[in-house]
Amino acid sequence: MHQQMRETMAHAIEWLASQSHEPSKWMIGGSCSLLLQGVELLAPPNDIDVFADQCDAQLLHQLWRSKSTDDAVWNETEMYRSLLSHYEINSCSVELVGQFHVKNDWCSYQMEVSEGLWKYAPSVNVGEHSIILTPLIHELLFNMLRGRGERVDAIVAAIQCTPQQHKEVLSYVLSKCQPSTSAYLNIRRVLPELCLDVYENSAHSKD
Repeated sequence: MHQQMRETMAHAIEWLASQSHEPSKWMIGGSCSLLLQGVELLAPPNDIDVFADQCDAQLLHQLWRSKSTDDAVWNETEMYRSLLSHYEINSCSVELVGQFHVKNDWCSYQMEVSEGLWKYAPSVNVGEHSIILTPLIHELLFNMLRGRGERVDAIVAAIQCTPQQHKEVLSYVLSKCQPSTSAYLNIRRVLPELCLDVYENSAHSKD
């Protein structure tokens, strides 16, 4: 268990894993994911964010129903669209986010877990369970889209330790952005180390 993660939160993650069926694919995101990947946070996480595709989110809601505090419902705002449900485990709040989509004025991004990020996602042991985490590039784009500058800086610092390891997942994440060139330009602004040749001609024409 990471030294900054509360014991109750680690136990909650273990419960989620113990109650999940093997075929279902889900990953821990948000501040918990960042903490478990060594990103320096201003404060420890106070809840757990779980991400899955729609079909897996619906299955997980049934598996975790004994701890649920509401039904799974579609939620849409100007920035976000997802299938949301909530749980309380060991006094720890959990949010399950299905089919997550986020957008702002320069980009929209559709998260895909099972057939997408899963291939690139790191894992960490929590208790006896191997827990899949959202890739740092995904977290970087998400926090850029929602304007969380302090978190962007922390993620950038972590990625800069091994920038080449993040190129493949960057290429994938950009493929889920519209327009992808706009997303690339914004990421390149904070991480010039991650230049992708396929985007450079378009980028130079806009510089």
